[in-house]
Amino acid sequence: MQEPDGVQTSKTGKLVILVHGYGSNRHSWDLVIDRFPDGLNAQAIDLVGCGSAAPDPNFKFTFEEQAQALANRLSDVQQPYTIVAHSMGAAIALIAVLDYHLTPDRIILVDPLLFNQRTPFFINIQTIPVLSWLGSYLVLPPVQVDLVIRRVYKRFKSVNSGLRQIYIDAFQRTHHRRVLRETAIVIRSFNGTQYVDRFNEIDMPVDLIWSREDPLLSFEFAADFADQRPKTRVFPIDDCGHAPQEECPDSFLVEISKIFETIKVDDK
Repeated sequence: MQEPDGVQTSKTGKLVILVHGYGSNRHSWDLVIDRFPDGLNAQAIDLVGCGSAAPDPNFKFTFEEQAQALANRLSDVQQPYTIVAHSMGAAIALIAVLDYHLTPDRIILVDPLLFNQRTPFFINIQTIPVLSWLGSYLVLPPVQVDLVIRRVYKRFKSVNSGLRQIYIDAFQRTHHRRVLRETAIVIRSFNGTQYVDRFNEIDMPVDLIWSREDPLLSFEFAADFADQRPKTRVFPIDDCGHAPQEECPDSFLVEISKIFETIKVDDK
């Protein structure tokens, strides 16, 4: 059985759906997707506009629109599934649960963009019309990608060359710059407080994987999240930046394994 966006429910194992963050795509999970613990069927999907398919010209890239689209494309999945969502994707997944009837049996948030914090330069510059155009068309894609990676990772030398090339190649898609620009505008104006205040409405288990040295979203927010949901478990990753599944895949998989091992114990 083939579900929307390539989610295959015919495969054996517990279904785990992976959702990427800003400026990324499903390949953000390439270094870990085939290494999930035995018994897990991990599959990555693209948010609207982030893959090879051009988005509808009227799509506005708000978190709410992305959340509704995510809920719609997973609505036909009949088996239980877990969502693992990173950064902006984590915010979108939670909004989909709160407002659009997304019903995973568990959510694992990875360095989630939910709390208000100063946005980085590579997002800010996308919201300034002239600078956005100059940056997008006059600065070579490899330079743009490396500037972002240096801000997102703790150690630039940790970048995987194949993954870096995937991000560079994304600029060959005619809609890529539009998606970056319009999503950046949404992030600048996004107020997560309205959703943070509703965490107690989420009735499925929520776990956090969060890098202690995330340069974009402070690890201190993990405690704030746990305060809102006392049963939330926090799985920290040391010596890593904002995208542990890319920069520190081995450490990320250790924490994923811990989560699913404890789930097995709880289920006994």
